[in-house]
Amino acid sequence: MNIKSSTFYLLFTALILLLTKSSQAQIDSSALEKYITFYTSDYNLIRNIPYKLVDTTINKDDIYHPLYKQHIVFQDLGNIGTASRNAFFNWDRGMGFNFTFNPYETYFKKPSNTQYFLAKKPYADIIYTQGQREFLQFGIKAALNLSPRLNIGGHYDRITSEGFYVNQKTSAYNTSLFASYFSKNQRYGLLTNFIRNRGINNENGGLRSDSLFETLVGTDKSSDVRLIGAQSRYKSTYLQVKQHYYLGKKYWTHQDEDSSFSITRSGFLSHTFNFHREAYFFDNLAGDTSFLFPSAGLDSSGIFYDSISAKTYTNSLAYNLWSRSNDKHLSLLSFSAHHQFIQTQMQGFGENLQNVWGEFRLERIPKTDNNIGIALLAAYNPIGYNQNDLKLSGDVLFRSKKFSLTAGLTNQLRAVDYTLANFNSSSFNWTNNYSKITVLNWRAGLSTRGFRNNFHLRFNQYIVANWVYFDNNVKPIQSSDILLVNNLEASKTFQMGILRLEHNLFLQNTNREYVRLPEFGGNIRYYIHAELFKKALNVELGTNINYNSSWEAYAWNPAARAFYLQNQYRVGNYPLVDAFVNVKVLTMVFFFKMEHLNMDWNNKGFYLTPNHPLPIRAFRFGFRVRIYN
Repeated sequence: MNIKSSTFYLLFTALILLLTKSSQAQIDSSALEKYITFYTSDYNLIRNIPYKLVDTTINKDDIYHPLYKQHIVFQDLGNIGTASRNAFFNWDRGMGFNFTFNPYETYFKKPSNTQYFLAKKPYADIIYTQGQREFLQFGIKAALNLSPRLNIGGHYDRITSEGFYVNQKTSAYNTSLFASYFSKNQRYGLLTNFIRNRGINNENGGLRSDSLFETLVGTDKSSDVRLIGAQSRYKSTYLQVKQHYYLGKKYWTHQDEDSSFSITRSGFLSHTFNFHREAYFFDNLAGDTSFLFPSAGLDSSGIFYDSISAKTYTNSLAYNLWSRSNDKHLSLLSFSAHHQFIQTQMQGFGENLQNVWGEFRLERIPKTDNNIGIALLAAYNPIGYNQNDLKLSGDVLFRSKKFSLTAGLTNQLRAVDYTLANFNSSSFNWTNNYSKITVLNWRAGLSTRGFRNNFHLRFNQYIVANWVYFDNNVKPIQSSDILLVNNLEASKTFQMGILRLEHNLFLQNTNREYVRLPEFGGNIRYYIHAELFKKALNVELGTNINYNSSWEAYAWNPAARAFYLQNQYRVGNYPLVDAFVNVKVLTMVFFFKMEHLNMDWNNKGFYLTPNHPLPIRAFRFGFRVRIYN
């Protein structure tokens, strides 16, 4: 990041703070009853769940990296914004068409994640992070209620990082514009989203010599890389318009000489239009093609460019019915029908496809203790590319005052991703007629309730037939074996005065060598939390450690956009230690962080993906401010 761009973002943030007088002398949003800030989501609106209070406490603000926020263990290429995959097995797909594996999905904005705000004054959430190696992260989420019934807003994120090694620069732009409207009589509701995700990532193919790199010490490690002129780019656009017509009994209200009617909502009819375009590009202007095409045995440089893309148009009709309002539970009965029109495009190849499917949901969400909740789903696709796809799922919850027990079962039959069956580019070409993947998942969970720091335990077992994976030659292969995967997650925080000890741990195993998993790992976070000056000043000082056991992690091939099997390297068995300080003053949080503090304690083995080292020790700092009253 150059000085000009840094100055721009700082001035921009300062301008917002100066223009918003409401940032003065703020405390927790929930304490100011006159101007409380709420938010909701499409998920909550479907279930008639009330608006929620905005969380304004310190909440691990030093963990700015999206992958560390969302995954307990993962693979990436050693720089923020690079291709990545979740290394904790979790397979649960929705219905409909899926074009390809998206290695940047964790960074993407989607309509399903949009929040809609309810506030009498403007709301803003501003995040800024900067550090060594030309790193910059800037984000702003803002919303404004133009009237009690109309909310508009936007969410913008910018990430750029020069990286720690040769040809590793990343640059991402993620933008979301949204609006929600509800008519005065509460009969009509409208949700709209426009989202644009795009990025440019240099691809270096990894180090040519790990052993040479591992002999170096200090923060100026450097080594030759396999690709010197390669680049990946991506674009993703969403447009969603969702209309609700609410059902319910009409009643009249009187104010002065005016009369109007409203309704007691009992459900809705809805229509949703969703457009999604996704495109992925790869350029190899100069580099070693023997790495890119291991099955071809090439050892010379090649210059090529390719792209793949898809457009998906989805129309959905739904009928939702809610139970009468009561203090014990919420209930949802839903029927929906969906139609998709899909256009795919690759080098010299394109197809027009369709899908039609229906879904049924029945949910009971408990509000009180000693209560039972259920969630049932049945979906079937009779026509189109995903013909005969099926999903049946059921979960049950028992909630008491001291604990919650959950159990569930899902059986899913699904066509493989489109690019696993059809791929045409300058680098790879295949056409496969694969059987559908079948996944049976049963799960159970235990959580304590009513304590200051609760304990959570979750177990999943997956029984999979017809699994598809990329072999050592970067070719998709379907297995005829039965795959069995077990995983267990546990989390617990211990608190002794101002000392807090947070633990998130996992165990997992598999019976087949073509599914590679770290068997053990997790995150522990030990810190001091102090609240001073009547809670106007909060301070956290501590360390954050990530670890996973040794395993033969997947290699990355940017030309195929795939993580594939390799048998030469093991990664892991290396703790990644960070030290941090968080300071919250009124509504502003500052953080200071030293990442990879333990770099030279043991100089070998710090890789998440073969030939792609973890970031070198670096200092980061930043702030977060919420303007909400």
